[in-house]
Amino acid sequence: MKKVFDSFAPLPRDNRYQHSDSEMRHLLPILAQLNFHGVNFGPTIPAEVIRAAMPRTEIHGQIAPMTLRNGTFEDVVAEVKWDFAAVGADGGLFVTSAGSVSAGTTLERLREWMWAVETYARYDRKVVD
Repeated sequence: MKKVFDSFAPLPRDNRYQHSDSEMRHLLPILAQLNFHGVNFGPTIPAEVIRAAMPRTEIHGQIAPMTLRNGTFEDVVAEVKWDFAAVGADGGLFVTSAGSVSAGTTLERLREWMWAVETYARYDRKVVD
């Protein structure tokens, strides 16, 4: 990956992004050396663990697709609040699903999720240095 980034995204303003649905915790020290601008590692790695390894990287995702589809409204609100409390204050958390939105997720649940984000995950967005 380093060779690819050095060839195709060598400048600091070039976008380097990593998405993986696999448990990547054991690779965080190595991946942190690649200077990603954004990552989406899925819900199995807490946002604060990613932030500790990658202090300047935007974290995309975190809410588990199964929580979004099968959890209660309270479960969804709790996940939004938890992630935002852990790392949201630094401006580098994008509250999105960890991966895709699972088939069968209702429009009502998506609206509830958007309400929770609007209500509990507000900050003045800044570029993460």
